[in-house]
Amino acid sequence: MIIPPPSLCKSNQRPLQSLCKCCNQKAVLWDVCDFGKSAFKHLNSIYGYPIYYYKCQNCSFIFTNDINNFTKKDFLHFIYNQDYIKFDPDFKEKRPQSNSELILNICKNKTLKYLDYGCGNGEMLKILNSKGYNFEGYDPFSKYFNTKPSKKYQIITCFEVMEHTIDTLKLHKEIFSLLEENGIIIFSTLFQPNEIETLKTNWWYIAPRNGHFSFYTQNSLINLYKKINKNYTLLSLSSGFHIAYNVNFPPF
Repeated sequence: MIIPPPSLCKSNQRPLQSLCKCCNQKAVLWDVCDFGKSAFKHLNSIYGYPIYYYKCQNCSFIFTNDINNFTKKDFLHFIYNQDYIKFDPDFKEKRPQSNSELILNICKNKTLKYLDYGCGNGEMLKILNSKGYNFEGYDPFSKYFNTKPSKKYQIITCFEVMEHTIDTLKLHKEIFSLLEENGIIIFSTLFQPNEIETLKTNWWYIAPRNGHFSFYTQNSLINLYKKINKNYTLLSLSSGFHIAYNVNFPPF
């Protein structure tokens, strides 16, 4: 078991309120779980380091402040380390394959400029580029794709990334900075279920050991877009699959 850094060793009481990271409205202390909680119950460990979550009273965004001071080195050492594959076994092959099939089904124009943000090992890029697509990748936690692009793209994909951020505004600003004016963002993150107030942190998706720290609703993302580009709105095709697009250039 890897012991988390001193930034998690807090004995002091958390504030009962915080500002929402999506809409800047009041968020209240909501629930707590151990740092060792994973998406797979049988892999849960008790580390003895609590992660406290807040929930926004306006947009319902759920987030933690307990790892706000994590550095990239902290993330690589304590979360995205050699044991990470145990907690996210689909990361290497299964998810890139299924995401590739999704793109093949909905993005028929292979001549567009594509970026996979948070591309991980780059497996999806290999699959789609072998099919004739023009895909590039960026992932700040990857050895091979950690150089930030200097150009803009017509389509940005972002699969299972947004729940991992501790600064959702910064993340979305960066994604939008790489997007052309009429571009679209195709992404996946699981929205909170209707029974979230019953489940609390027992919801399987709340999983600090997997690196899951931010949990959205449609309303929270729409509020976030208003801060970055008011022309953008959100189409959710399911609770886990979404498309952000410019209302002046609807893709449908």
